[in-house]
Amino acid sequence: MRCHRSCRIADAHPEPVTILALDGRHTLLDLTSSTCREVARSHIDYLHNMGVAASTSFSVVQDRKLAALFGAHHHEPRLLSYRRLTRCLRVVELFSNRSALLELRSRQENLRARQASLLDLSETFAAARCEFIEFVTAHHARIAALLDSDAVAAVQGEKVFSDALTDSEVWRLVAACKPRLDERGVFAIDLRHEAGSMLLWLRREVVIGRIWRGDPKQTLHPSANGHVSPRASFETYVEQLSGTSSPWQSHSIDLAMAMKHACAQILVGHYARRAQEEAERANRLKTEFLTNVTHELRTLLHSIFGFSDAIFERGAAIAPERQKQYLQVIRSSGQRLLALIDDLLELAKLESGATSPRDGCVATIPRAAN
Repeated sequence: MRCHRSCRIADAHPEPVTILALDGRHTLLDLTSSTCREVARSHIDYLHNMGVAASTSFSVVQDRKLAALFGAHHHEPRLLSYRRLTRCLRVVELFSNRSALLELRSRQENLRARQASLLDLSETFAAARCEFIEFVTAHHARIAALLDSDAVAAVQGEKVFSDALTDSEVWRLVAACKPRLDERGVFAIDLRHEAGSMLLWLRREVVIGRIWRGDPKQTLHPSANGHVSPRASFETYVEQLSGTSSPWQSHSIDLAMAMKHACAQILVGHYARRAQEEAERANRLKTEFLTNVTHELRTLLHSIFGFSDAIFERGAAIAPERQKQYLQVIRSSGQRLLALIDDLLELAKLESGATSPRDGCVATIPRAAN
């Protein structure tokens, strides 16, 4: 917020006076900061229409918009004294500083509230242990409010979410908008720890009506004295400005980058926990596999020893056909045992990285005959 220089008109009916340089030359003078500079003719016309002869005004501008206007008028020509001028400037300065302080406090409170919301979102995402796009889908309203945006969109791999756009529109935005600030209302961040993932904040188009005193496409109609009065020339002309959105403030950009880093850290934690869970699951499967293999090995060995002992101890008492069946069982169990041992050796090579899996190379556990 800043205070403009004062605009002082001591006499609205002045006689023009030529200002000459000290050397007598007709050189151009910069009277921007001078109280003796000529004001616009339209300003004089306004004072005539108001029926005043003297005017002093002070303006306070905030974010390129007029925040306050202090003015005083008199029906007779009057030159404001230096003492009164400094007092007026002091009042305007106090107002400007006070307004700036209140605005700063308001922005700080707003920023603290958004930071608290960001922290809560981060903790929610960390506790949810869900996919990034699932988190955005569940909390899109809070994520949009974080940056004062009208909507959000997110992509993760082939998955798309948006509360305002279709999937095809989101993909066109992703293709055209790299992670950057866009004056047309798009702010995008990519999550490098999540391949093919992007979060976009969207703002709607803002149509601004700029008011002009007179349509520039129309012909001017000067008065009898040759002057063009803004009130007498032609009606008010409103120019529609479109194609832009509300600008992204610096604190909004900082919040977006903070959310990016927070999500990246959370995703790293998710991947670490997922890897740990996969390792624990693999260890459980390995333990179960070894338990089953041990049981199958014992079953096959018992089958071989049992039938071989029967033939050795009662060979003469067993009919030839029966002995042949026993031998077939021993042979079949031995073949199954050999296949199981080959599968175990192949599995050991895969685990050590000495070989790679081949199509159809699957370890199976045979079931031995009773």
